[in-house]
Order: sequence, then C-alpha cells, then structure tokens
Amino acid sequence: MEISAIIIGKDNSETILDTLFSVQPFCKQIVYVDTGSEDNTPTLMTQNNAEVYFHKWNDDFSEARNFAISMARQDWILSIDTDEILSEVNLEDYSHLFEDPKIGGINVILKNYINPDDFSQFTTHRFTRIFRNNPAFKFSGRVHEQIRNSIENAGFEIIDTDITIEHFGYLDSSPEKQERNHKLLESDLQENSQDVFLKYHLANTEFSMNNLQDAFKLYSEIIDSNQLTNTQNDLCKLRLAQIHLSRNEFNLAESYLTNVMENSDYDGFRLFILAAIKMNQQKFEEARELYKNPILLDSSMVDKSAIETAEQIFKHIL
Repeated sequence: MEISAIIIGKDNSETILDTLFSVQPFCKQIVYVDTGSEDNTPTLMTQNNAEVYFHKWNDDFSEARNFAISMARQDWILSIDTDEILSEVNLEDYSHLFEDPKIGGINVILKNYINPDDFSQFTTHRFTRIFRNNPAFKFSGRVHEQIRNSIENAGFEIIDTDITIEHFGYLDSSPEKQERNHKLLESDLQENSQDVFLKYHLANTEFSMNNLQDAFKLYSEIIDSNQLTNTQNDLCKLRLAQIHLSRNEFNLAESYLTNVMENSDYDGFRLFILAAIKMNQQKFEEARELYKNPILLDSSMVDKSAIETAEQIFKHIL
C-alpha cells in the first residue's frame, strides 16, 4: 500500500515538524499546502522532503483540503493537521483493509487533549482520516469539514480502527481561532439551515466561547437526532446538563443524566456532573459516593483536582 499524507497550514513552524515526522515513516508522499504563512513553515517543510504548494485562503477548509487531494499521487491518503501527530502504529497490520475493494475510508481515533496542565484529561471520537485516492471523494463544509458523505455516496464502506491521532489544538483555543470557526460555521448554516451536523459544531463552539444561551438553543434543537452518533448525542446531554447546573436548575440538569453513556469517559463525566449537583443540593453523602465511583475516577474528562477539593470539604462536614 502506498499512502500520501496531506497537510494544510499557515504559520505553524512550532508544531508542524512533529506532525511531519510522525507520518513520514508510513507515507511515500507528503503534500503540504500553505495558505499564507509569514513565518518559515514552508521552508521547514521543503527542507524535510515535503512537497510544498501554495493556495489562497478563502475561508474554506474543504477547498484547501481538496486542493491538497488533487496533488496526491498515491493509492491512499492520510489527512492530518499541524496540531496533530500520528501515534506509533504499524500500518502493515491493517493491510487487509487497504486491500479490500469495498472499503473506501478508515476511521481513526482522535484523542483530543483538553487540559494543558494534565495530559491525562482528553476526549476521543472517531473520524475518517484515511481514504482512497478517488476523484469522487471530496471534503465538504467550510470548517469541521468531513469526507465521509462523499465516500458513502460513492458506494464504499468506512471501517473503524484503533489507529490513533493525537490532537493538541484544544490546548490553545485562542479567541481568534474561536471567532474564525464561529464565523465559518454561521456562514455554512445560513446556506444549510437544517443541517444537524453544522448545528452540533456551532453549539460546541458557542459553549466553548461561553455563549451559553446560544449553545443551549442549538443543543435543544438537535438533542436525540438520528443524524448524530450516540456519542455526539451524549455530549449534547452533558452540555445541556452543565448549562442547567450553571443556572442552579438542578432537577433539569439531572434529567439529562439518567442513562448510562456508552463512552466510558463521557459516563464518568456524567457522574461527575451529578456529583456537582448533589454538592450544590448539600446532599454530601450522595456526592461522596459518586466521587468514589471507579467509572468517574477513570474518566479522562474529569478534573481530578476537583475530587481532591471535594474530599477536603467532606472531611469538615461528614
């Protein structure tokens, strides 16, 4: 199997070599598309055997990625960002997938680190990042772009794997980056007003920007949609519960947390929110039992320092 890696970026000299070096052992061709760097990112990539191309930035990630695809020459393509690295893996172990003519795409695990002070805190989800070099396969969406629909529409299967890409971008969620994503998502949503996937990502952006009222409206519109995965619907419930908790609407918050979630990290965070509700209701015994739950303690989404703080409170109260 021969793979081309495609990378788009701008002013990423501090991180891009980590990305490049992580994929070089597995990729015969590295395509880097620069969208307007003012630093030495293009030079670094050229010096390290990447093919460097330039493309004007038009507020559209899909357009830039599809341009990168047009430069790929190998049978398969790996799409990776400049704030990501491919975890150690032997892609030869997955050769049977690459050789199966029915398979057009491969889902990897995206491991999203969320706390710069604690790398044990992260979320995970699956995303199609490896796919055949097929003219019918194109990214869509100005931001949070995806290629999955075009693969399935062309009649190919997409297979889940445990190949992992580590994502560090959430550790530096600058206001400029948030505003950019917000603008692009709103533009897309104006053209596709009923698109659940766009509403989901815009809701997450609003939540991260602390625009809780706007986030609440969007999450409420899409909750339990069959167009979202179970994990995405569970995140909607967690966020709605957090918003109700911030308003001291404890019963409403708890109403979203009644069912076990299939993702164990999300389920641990569900218990963590429940514990916070019990603390606010001064039901300290119930809260303490929740904080002891192994699922909560093992969740990568839970801030363990908050548990230590709660334990100090219990020592004085119970």
